[in-house]
Amino acid sequence: MLSKDKDLATNDVEIAELKRRLQEQVDKSKSLEIDLEAEKSKAATAEEAKRRLKRRETLVHRPSM
Repeated sequence: MLSKDKDLATNDVEIAELKRRLQEQVDKSKSLEIDLEAEKSKAATAEEAKRRLKRRETLVHRPSM
């Protein structure tokens, strides 16, 4: 019986470690999702700035009538 209790305790420790590692991966995944959204936002902002600059350049270089 003592051996069985020891095996169960060992299993509990292993399960706790696996749960901890799984939570670390979940946290890392969430962090990467946040980083990805931030990068998408920066890219969209940069793209919009390029479009605005191009429109301004077009207006400035438009021939007068």
